[in-house]
Amino acid sequence: MKYPPTKVSRILVAVVFIIFFVAHFTIPSIAANDSVQWIQQTSGTASTLLDLQFVNKNTGWIVGEGGTILKTTNSGENWTKQNSGVTTTLWAVHFVNINKGLIIFSYLFLPSWVISPPWYGLFDNRYIGWVVGHGGLILKTVDGGKNWVKQSSETMSTLNDVYFVDANTGWVVGDSGTIKKTTNGGLIWTSHTLGYADSLNSVYFINANTGWVAPVSRYDPQTNMFYNYVLKTTDGGITWKPSNKFSYYISDMQFVDANNGWAVGHYSGILKTTDGGINWFLQNSNVKKASVGVYFLDANRGWAVGGVFPGFVLNTTDNGTTWIREESVFPSTLNEVYFIDATTGWAVGADGQIWTYNGPASTSVDTTPPTVSVTHSPLNPKTFETIAVTANASDEFGISTIELYHDDEWIMTCSAPTSCSTSFLYGESGTHTYYISATDTSGLTTRDPPNSTKNYTVSYVPSGITIFVIQSPLNPKVSESVKITATASGNAALNSSRVIYVYIDDALANICTSSPCSTSPKKYSLGDHTYYAVINEKLVDLARDPVTGIKGFRVS
Repeated sequence: MKYPPTKVSRILVAVVFIIFFVAHFTIPSIAANDSVQWIQQTSGTASTLLDLQFVNKNTGWIVGEGGTILKTTNSGENWTKQNSGVTTTLWAVHFVNINKGLIIFSYLFLPSWVISPPWYGLFDNRYIGWVVGHGGLILKTVDGGKNWVKQSSETMSTLNDVYFVDANTGWVVGDSGTIKKTTNGGLIWTSHTLGYADSLNSVYFINANTGWVAPVSRYDPQTNMFYNYVLKTTDGGITWKPSNKFSYYISDMQFVDANNGWAVGHYSGILKTTDGGINWFLQNSNVKKASVGVYFLDANRGWAVGGVFPGFVLNTTDNGTTWIREESVFPSTLNEVYFIDATTGWAVGADGQIWTYNGPASTSVDTTPPTVSVTHSPLNPKTFETIAVTANASDEFGISTIELYHDDEWIMTCSAPTSCSTSFLYGESGTHTYYISATDTSGLTTRDPPNSTKNYTVSYVPSGITIFVIQSPLNPKVSESVKITATASGNAALNSSRVIYVYIDDALANICTSSPCSTSPKKYSLGDHTYYAVINEKLVDLARDPVTGIKGFRVS
């Protein structure tokens, strides 16, 4: 399943020409190299399409914005719009696996909302399905979508994904950590508590007990960063355990068995697990744009889709060890992909796009890493002098990120840049190291210097800045108000980054960008009180009064 447009910029409106072409022309669009690979089908809509599922080569459904539900019974040669009864965004669709049974005559006269467990086994399950969407919406059909009936979810949170292991047991997940389970086909949905308030985008179960939801995010104070996790249950959702942490935000996830699964997200981050979701590791996708949909036929053959403008399709035949970008031209975002077998599949996306796969696609792979360099200025820096560290990168296919490290610590990441710069200021002499790492849009990385660091040495020179702080009156009484005033002199040109801080009783009392700097008059309690002032720029004290220690006054 995907993430809603309010969370990421996944669903973008293409230019008017593209919208008109995709939505209204009936001539199929052939891949760029004129071989039959991905062929565009006529959807009959310009709405963004978000999810799809097929039960065989002929029959499938697509859902999307504006309450859109489309169905085909001839492999997508024709798509028919079904009546959802709503106009809100529909985020996911799921039909249970084929499991034919006998039709009992007496039940044919019951209304559609009654045709549910325990009688589900008497019907053809390939026509029993669910759709979820905005505002806690759950729709169910028992007749292949001829009739869609609302079920009560008892939540207003947007539901982003739905998964059933049979016609009885299923889960929905959504915003604000929403996860609900049913064991009777949706007649009753029961809330489960995860202890997380994140927007859940994807849910996948391999049986009634074992499944996964994602993503959840937690702040790590040691690294000052947020990390994402996948949660796993082995007892049907009673308890959930987090995976290892990673930085990629997950939009879609799938498992092919109890051990092997894939998840996709930002910057075409394709993650794989081989131990049932306990540990996830990053695979090289050769693309640095967001992947939002993934589908695997088995442990080896899979596809991922995404992009912004244009979209892209990646495929692998070796369990993700190698991902190949297909050369077919997709004008805008692709949101989801589904395959019946190795030669039959579909992808859907923005502007009503529906594409069908018809044979192997040719590939194009970037094998040249970017060219990078990093320097500092001035060459021989002094204390209290701003030192700029500047990185530059270039690549034929474009730069995705530049990461700058200083004194063995990550400092910043610049996205889609050709240059990246930051600055430092020191009040003491010393030697400092730095290097950069740049990644191109194909995921290839270069570092400067390749295996070591560059450095510069700061020599000490007095700042030439002074500050003097005093209280008034000099001998205050308990009935009198006290004001503290700090005055800068010398080369103390104050600005938004060079400021005066005044502290009273170890608490910050005032911040000024001009001199003198005074605190508001205030009455203090009987006894001793302390104060001092500093001129600070970029966390470096340029001057302090007193130079060490504190000043003070006694209230009598």
